[in-house]
Amino acid sequence: MEDRYITMPDYTDATLGVVTMEESYTTMPDYTDTTLEVVTMEESYITMPDFTDTTLDVVTMEDRYITMPDYTDTTLDDVAMEDCYITMPDYTDTTLDDVAM
Repeated sequence: MEDRYITMPDYTDATLGVVTMEESYTTMPDYTDTTLEVVTMEESYITMPDFTDTTLDVVTMEDRYITMPDYTDTTLDDVAMEDCYITMPDYTDTTLDDVAM
């Protein structure tokens, strides 16, 4: 398929991690690194959250348009979803039949 703009990856290499897409506009993440949290997507327009921080509540999604709720507050009923259009029902009421949606 000469005279084409798309270059297909070389699947003749039997090792899955070394499949390359040379001369392609898409930059694939480096899967050769066996540590899952360090897989990077350099030269990509998508900014992934920082999963290297092992404390789950501090994972940030900078450079994103979505504002996540503040999970740093350890009291579950005080978790706020500011800047969000969805209003959750009041689950602080312990009587099941009074939970309104």
